[in-house]
This record gives sequence, structure tokens and C-alpha cells, in this order.
Amino acid sequence: MALTCSDIFKFIFAVILPPIGVLMEAVIGLNGLDNQMSGVPMMSSMQPKNSEASEHQKNEIKTNLAIIYSNMAACHLKSGKYARAIEVCNSALKNDPDNVKAKFRRGQAKAADGNLAGAEADFLSLGEQVPGVKAELMKLKSKFKEADEKQRKTMGGFLSRGRIITDEDDEEAGTTTSKPTPASKSNSSPTPKIRELEEGEE
Repeated sequence: MALTCSDIFKFIFAVILPPIGVLMEAVIGLNGLDNQMSGVPMMSSMQPKNSEASEHQKNEIKTNLAIIYSNMAACHLKSGKYARAIEVCNSALKNDPDNVKAKFRRGQAKAADGNLAGAEADFLSLGEQVPGVKAELMKLKSKFKEADEKQRKTMGGFLSRGRIITDEDDEEAGTTTSKPTPASKSNSSPTPKIRELEEGEE
């Protein structure tokens, strides 16, 4: 049985997209409650009369928004949309700066996106007592090692080969590698020479 394009699209719209769609509806609804409740005549009568209950309600809305954004980040991580996952985690942390899952998922997204230093900062801010942080830090350590080895290969030992020096450098150092000949004196520009650096010499 072969799948047609319409079968694939039906699957995508039925299985993959609904979680994010449902979460987006919740975000829109909660943002509307938080930002626009006083502007709607019918909703303003439903608002609590004392400000303490109103603050409690706003805090509850912010906490729920942070949870929803954190869950959206999990969906984006699974689908490989790391930049979007980072944005959504930032929104979650704006609503609830102490949301552990949002920080953890932002760290995972940054690591997957190649921002190893940012990921490490997120994981270290959580502390190693949070489950999974120790394992993520170990993964980051190996990724840092890989990046360092890759950089060394790219540089190809460029920095450890020696340096180009001229006759003036030799005279300043008090050492000359060769005596000038009459032919070399006739050249207007000195020819560079390469010598190996001694230990401790820069």
C-alpha cells in the first residue's frame, strides 16, 4: 500500500501540528485574559474586586503561560527547530524566571544549535542537583573537546611552526643566522628567514 501526498499531509495535520496548535490557542487565550480583560465589558464584571486576588490571578496566568511555552519548546526541540525553541523558552522565562524546564530545554536547544557556551551557562545556572543536568554537561564537555580538536586540525599547527623574521629582528635579538654577503647587500629589501622559536620565546 503506497502513501499518497494527501495521506502524508493528513498525517501531518492530524498528528504533528495539533500539539503546537493547541498550545498556541492556549497562549492566545491566556494572553488575552492577561492583557485585555479590563477592555471587554462583560469580562470586566468578572474581574475580582480586590487587587490581591487580581495579582494572584495574574501570577497564575503567567505561571500557566510559562508552562505552555516550555511545552511548546519541547515540541520544537523534537522537530529540530532549535532557534524557535530558544525563542519560546525565552518567553517562558520572561513569564516565570524560575522555570527549571524552560532553562533546561533552552540549554538543550542552544547545544543543538551550536551555542555551546550559552548552553553551558544555562545548565550551570540550574545546578547539578537538577536531574539530567550532569549528563548534559558531560555531553557539552565532549562537544567542547570535539570543537577544540576541529579547530586544531583547521589551524594545522600554524601557530607552532615558527615565525618569519627579518635581518633587523636578528640584529635586535643580538643573533644573526647568516652573514650578509655583498650580493645580499645590494638587495633593497631584506629577505625573511624562518627560525624555530625557543621555549619561552615569543
